[in-house]
Formats: sequence, structure tokens, C-alpha cells
Amino acid sequence: MAKITFGLGTSHSPMISLPVEIWQVYAETAGQSDRAVLCVPPTGEVMTYEELLERADPAIGKSLTAQKFQTQWEACQRGVGTLSQELREAAPDVAVMVTNDQNELFFDDNYPMFSVYYGDTIKLLPRKVSENASATAKASAWGYGDAEMDVPVASDLALHCIESLRDQDFDISTSRYLNKESGGSIGPMGYRHYDRTTPKRPYGIGQAFGFVIGRIMHNA
Repeated sequence: MAKITFGLGTSHSPMISLPVEIWQVYAETAGQSDRAVLCVPPTGEVMTYEELLERADPAIGKSLTAQKFQTQWEACQRGVGTLSQELREAAPDVAVMVTNDQNELFFDDNYPMFSVYYGDTIKLLPRKVSENASATAKASAWGYGDAEMDVPVASDLALHCIESLRDQDFDISTSRYLNKESGGSIGPMGYRHYDRTTPKRPYGIGQAFGFVIGRIMHNA
């Protein structure tokens, strides 16, 4: 019988993999898309970046310094290193990864609440960044997997999870393989008040999984 022996959680924010020297650049360029509409915890209230800024403590602005960024960046790198070391020391037989898709493989033609993958392997493709991409996109791409690989999957455990969740009345979607290309449209829905269309493109496992495989597991 499987036994949970260890658990960890991590952000996969681009800023964790960005050189600290361009954190401010990210805030002024790539980060603009994050400012359109915000869902604010813990209430889930939806507001614009400007509305949230009006409520913010003005003292926060004083912390936006190069020295503070450096301190935060170093803390992030130590945290990633600690997670990697503790996972290595725990040496689990299998790792179960849970994250959201972020409109990478699923779109409004088929958007399951839960999906469990049970193929024997799953493809990890490094992010392809165009020459016209921003400096921040180019600099952070490595953090989501820097080597193409077929990641082994414990398909027997995945099938057990599918069957067990089904028997407990969870509405489970399943996948045994990935399409060679993925793309589609999403929105408006929930707090997203606009449509976003992603052209069909080669795409492997999602970025959140790629971050864990690359930066926490070191492709092992």
C-alpha cells in the first residue's frame, strides 16, 4: 500500500528564475499582463491593479530597492535549494505532482475540473522563446525545463488514483497521452474578463511541472 512520506510546495513564478538585475524590468514590461484584473485573497474580490494600489500601504514602496530585491532573490534560491535537498534526502519511490494547467493544455473545448495523466511517460519540452521575445521571457525560460525528455510516469499508481477517486464520486478526467500540438481559446470566465487565444504549437507537460522536474528534481 502506498504511504505518503513527504510533501512540498513551491511557486514557479518567473521571478524565481530571473536574474535579480531584471526584476524591475519584469515589473515594467512582462508583469503588465498580471495587472489587468486581480483576484485578491482571502475574499476573492476582483479589482484592477490601480484599485488595489490605492488600498496598499504606502510603506511598501520604500521596500522596492535593489538591495531588498537582492535579499529576496537570495532567499528564493536558498528555498529552491532546500526543497531540492529535502526531496533528495526523503528519496520517495514516486512523486505525485498537483498543479493547475494555466491554459497550456486545456481550453474551453474541454476544460476538466480534475485530470489525471496515466501514460507510461510524458513529454517535457523546453520553452521555445522567439528572437522578438522580451528579455525577461528569454531569461526565465530555463526555469521551466532546459532539456527535452520523456519523463517516466507511475502509471499503475495513476490508474489507482483514477479508480479510487471515481469510486468516491469525484468527476475525474483522464489522459494517457499528449497531443503533439496544443492550442485553443479560453475566457471570459471567472475573474478573466477577456478572451485569450493560443495558436496550436508543440507543447509538452505544463510549466509548473517542468519547474519542479528541472529545478527541484534536476531532471532526475
